[in-house]
Amino acid sequence: MNIEKIIARDLSEAWFLCLRKTLTEGYEYKIERGSYTGQRRKELDFVVVQIKNPGTRPLVPDVPQGVPSPSTMEYIESYLPYLMTAHKAEG
Repeated sequence: MNIEKIIARDLSEAWFLCLRKTLTEGYEYKIERGSYTGQRRKELDFVVVQIKNPGTRPLVPDVPQGVPSPSTMEYIESYLPYLMTAHKAEG
């Protein structure tokens, strides 16, 4: 098992460094089950990411036009209270 370590300045840089590491050093595998059967993906065995300034805005990475963002600020703002409080949502 290869353990990759990534040290980044903020969340945006961490996202792009993870993508770069996966594309350059990841291994390709073929999906054998599910709705994506037959497609190929790249992955790393294990990644440790250290972010020096995790609270730096924006929390969502700036991606080039036409590239889907990994998340949205609306999702982050709705998810943070779930992490920070004892309130349980239904379902």
